[in-house]
Amino acid sequence: MTTTLFSHRRVAAGVAGLAAVGAMAFAGAGAANAAPATTVTSGHTDIVSVSCSASGVLTVDTYREADGHIAPGDIGDWPFLFDDLDSPVAAISYASNTWTVSGGEQYEDEIPFIGFQYASAGSAAFCPSSVSFDVSKSTTGTNTGDAVFTANDAANGSTSSAAGDTNKVTLYRPGSGLGASHEHGQWTFNGPSSGGDYTLRFETFRGTSTTPIATVIDPVHIHVQP
Repeated sequence: MTTTLFSHRRVAAGVAGLAAVGAMAFAGAGAANAAPATTVTSGHTDIVSVSCSASGVLTVDTYREADGHIAPGDIGDWPFLFDDLDSPVAAISYASNTWTVSGGEQYEDEIPFIGFQYASAGSAAFCPSSVSFDVSKSTTGTNTGDAVFTANDAANGSTSSAAGDTNKVTLYRPGSGLGASHEHGQWTFNGPSSGGDYTLRFETFRGTSTTPIATVIDPVHIHVQP
């Protein structure tokens, strides 16, 4: 679900967090027909959703169960908030200069549950057997440190916004028998115990191509707070 920033546990403590997230909410505004800024504090999100048509055309956007498909140019209007105080103890933790966000589905009603999906209406003759995703730092906002996604199923890989990282998360065409077509996992965010901001860019690769397709998901604003 999508909720407002305030909750029963943060009315007194959330003033500073509201200012920070409010700034993020409008950082990506300005795209044509962009939706009003909405802070995402929980719910299922496929930050990159790839659909392959019967003729092999790939469509890339973001999908949220609460909001449906969101155009790449509008996703900046949905800043994501990971709030440690307002989350189950096991959902978000901090140690060794790193915030760790659980990839457990049981927490999707408590925190943003962010992953990837590949849907296909086409056959092997038209749709690639796999698509891959790479995360990097967007040039349009602040990054306190590196962000890393590690799939719940290790076979689907991991990807990091760290400079020079070439690892990717890979999903497979539904029905191919090669592996998962929908995956979530653990996120980690490098930064101080006071929290931080992360502005990310996601590229998608068709099959084994080393050249990303034209559509990118950028910027994605994430704020982590204690």
